[in-house]
Amino acid sequence: MKILVLGGTRFFGRELIRYLVEVGHNVTVATRGRREIPYSESVTALKTDRSSLSNIVTGQNQTWDVVYDQLCFSSKDAQVAVEAFSGKIGKLIMTSTTAVYPNGPNMSEADFDPHKYILKMGTRNDFNYADGKRNAEAYYFQKASFPILAVRPPFIFGINDNTNRLKDLIIAVQNEQKLKMPNLNARISMIEATDIGRILAKLGELNITGGINAASLKPITVRQFLELIEHTTNKKAIFAAAGEQSFNSDFLMEHDASVNSDLLRSYGIEARPIESWLGNLINAIHKNISP
Repeated sequence: MKILVLGGTRFFGRELIRYLVEVGHNVTVATRGRREIPYSESVTALKTDRSSLSNIVTGQNQTWDVVYDQLCFSSKDAQVAVEAFSGKIGKLIMTSTTAVYPNGPNMSEADFDPHKYILKMGTRNDFNYADGKRNAEAYYFQKASFPILAVRPPFIFGINDNTNRLKDLIIAVQNEQKLKMPNLNARISMIEATDIGRILAKLGELNITGGINAASLKPITVRQFLELIEHTTNKKAIFAAAGEQSFNSDFLMEHDASVNSDLLRSYGIEARPIESWLGNLINAIHKNISP
């Protein structure tokens, strides 16, 4: 298949490109040219940014079977892609997020319907992350003339995570910083970067549309998560009292943030269990932290 990837030079985008190349697809990667293109000997590079996407696509005079949109964070972002790709692609796969759902246990795809969401136009700066993704999905599903699949991963973990959220939490526990008191029984869904790259690639081969969760089947509790960090650092997590200054992390949840991935599994696709990779990842990150 002819595939265009918008973004893909960092973190799990690199894993997506790796899987697409390994399968033998004809892959073009569109980026601003600020970072090295992964697997550059096997892909075509297309230098562009979102604002000039329509002109570049028109100038290429090409069509693509699948477009992966890794960089859509608002309704305006989606609008640019819809206008650029109308009549030129078979389908588009947007990397969305489970943050489109309200906090709660076992959220399923039906818990957010982008077709019924009241669309608000704006740029990335006009929304928080979750609202930006909700409006991006809403624009795509309500306005696009081509099929859309919105893949909704939860927290994505990996050794090359540029957010450093896991690394920062490990350092906080190791340095015995007082943490914001979470709900230790809150359950968190997760997925590892190589898994989401593989799943995105596999979904491109299927004729499905709509929203789909992509997470390890069984969530982990905040308590279990912190226990893995404690085991690696040989330090106990310390929690701040009410009103005390504390270290906060996206992972120190007050409410469940878990999702149901049965739909993904029904297509014969699964992410590896959290227990098969999270402890090893924490160990690997910890080894690279200076004492």
